[in-house]
Amino acid sequence: MTVDFRFGPEVDAFQRQVRTFLDGEMAPSRVAANADDRDLTGLSEEFERALLRRAGEAGMLGISIPEELGGGGRPASFQAVFNLEVAASDAPLIDTAVTLTSQPLISWGSPTQQAYFLPRIMAGELVTCIAYTEPGAGSDLGSLSMVAEPDGDGFVLTGVKSLVTGSHKADWCCTIARTRMGVRARDGLSMFMVDMGSGGLTLHRRRTMNGWTLGELHFDGVRVGPD
Repeated sequence: MTVDFRFGPEVDAFQRQVRTFLDGEMAPSRVAANADDRDLTGLSEEFERALLRRAGEAGMLGISIPEELGGGGRPASFQAVFNLEVAASDAPLIDTAVTLTSQPLISWGSPTQQAYFLPRIMAGELVTCIAYTEPGAGSDLGSLSMVAEPDGDGFVLTGVKSLVTGSHKADWCCTIARTRMGVRARDGLSMFMVDMGSGGLTLHRRRTMNGWTLGELHFDGVRVGPD
């Protein structure tokens, strides 16, 4: 039996569209003029934000996310060829808000949160980061020590998150904190969307051996509302 692993003509046409788009956006002269060695992408924040907005305008963000949630609603094959072309051109369009925060919002976010965040993410208007790792807890999320204490109808977050990629340019942060003590980790942790401009939230950029930086976030009584 012969198995044909090729994509269909519609996917091939979309792949050519993505390649043409990226050939223009990631032209060597443009990349060289917008270099930033302190960022993991090697590119300036201004360049990345402009690229995200144009990708959003072209309908290239959230390609396989359901249409009713603001995405393209296309099969996973379309997302696969998009990721392939983005990786080939080294464009900063994979490790974005679509990848980092859209799925948690789709899976567990309230309708109000989905209505606010998802359209803006698909439009390339928001830059986000994920802050899970702590100085004493990396892959083992059950060891997290940051706490979120009830405060009226919201919570107050206190703790430190480390090794946060892209935090210096993020508008929002998706983080995890302990909300219940004395229970299994899976039953005592909650996720929060935190505005990076919140009072009590301080960012320190820590230089890596590669020369770029990762963020260390200090949550000193950061209050988040019920939304």
